[in-house]
Amino acid sequence: MGLLGCLLLITIALQLYAPIILGQFIDDARAGAPLNGLYLMALGFIGLIAVAQLFSVMTSYQAEIVGWTATNALRSDLTRHILNLDLRFHNRYTAGELIERVDGDVGTLHQFFALLVVRIIGNALLLIGLLIVLFWQDSLIGLGVLAFVIVIAIIFYRIRHLAVEAIIKDRQATADLGGFWEEHLLATEDLRSNGAVDYVLNQQGPLHWQVLQATRKARFLGWSMHGSYIALHIFGYALIFVLGGYLYLQGDVTLGTVYLVFHYLGLVVVNLRAFVRELDTLQRARASLSRIRGLLREKSLLGTRDETGYAAISPAYLQFTDVAFAYGEQPVLQGVTFGLQKGERMALLGRTGSGKSTIARLLFRFYDPQVGQIRLGGEPLQGLPLSGLRRRI
Repeated sequence: MGLLGCLLLITIALQLYAPIILGQFIDDARAGAPLNGLYLMALGFIGLIAVAQLFSVMTSYQAEIVGWTATNALRSDLTRHILNLDLRFHNRYTAGELIERVDGDVGTLHQFFALLVVRIIGNALLLIGLLIVLFWQDSLIGLGVLAFVIVIAIIFYRIRHLAVEAIIKDRQATADLGGFWEEHLLATEDLRSNGAVDYVLNQQGPLHWQVLQATRKARFLGWSMHGSYIALHIFGYALIFVLGGYLYLQGDVTLGTVYLVFHYLGLVVVNLRAFVRELDTLQRARASLSRIRGLLREKSLLGTRDETGYAAISPAYLQFTDVAFAYGEQPVLQGVTFGLQKGERMALLGRTGSGKSTIARLLFRFYDPQVGQIRLGGEPLQGLPLSGLRRRI
């Protein structure tokens, strides 16, 4: 971050200083200055612009590194958190939806982190520098541009939350469609053998319609800011035409100063346009961050303890006592009681859906029974460290 900050400050300084040289060049040329001096000023201006572009590329590169570093760590944390949640959570979401939330939402945050310093903080610092130079050139021009910037800031502050809710719905609709694809692509052979291809394609239509509706609304609200930008762009140039022309005709400023103001206003407009675009990215990042927080707030319903009791786990005796379990409102096991000593074997027989796999899931604590108790080595499963329990079985 320190290197990124230094590169950013150097880039801003070059962007501010280069136009001053060109403004001085215009005034000296009108005054009939020697050509050798004008050549040197022109070469100096071109050199500064080239160096500024080089530092701008270096700043963007470093910002990308910062963005990828931050978001890759978040991807790892989210994946680890999801893998530690119980099956009740995983039954609520398809794998495709979880992939979209872990990769898609975090990818949106990457754009935010990578461009935050370069475009939001950088543009803010550049605007401050521009205002300082403009006040130094002429206080009236400085006041006019300052009023222009304040008007823009107020407008965008008013509409900053406009699209957040719509973007959340847009991301959710995209995640639902991704989950639908993932679930049905895995069952392609079964769908074809059962003649259900047309049925699945018909189900896909409403999901595409939801994505279209949500995306269209989110984009419309997000890009409505750009309409405001165009209007303010026109207003800003009109302001400089009036002020610059008046001051030049009065003899208060030179032609080079008028050019400098126009050039700086162009920088103001370009940076405000980038700022507007990043406000859209910021709104998407806020929506993605809200969804990520919701994911991190998910807690496993399986109470457990740490690994300190791992060595004490003994598989000598397994006991199910009056165990009952249901998936939602569908009962699967009722009053199951049996015991197994070390070295004993037991076969579970029954029709599909009778609860054979459920007993194994309860033993591994993918679920806890609603009624009854399961003991291993005489101790309830809820009192054993989860990962240690699963390694023992």
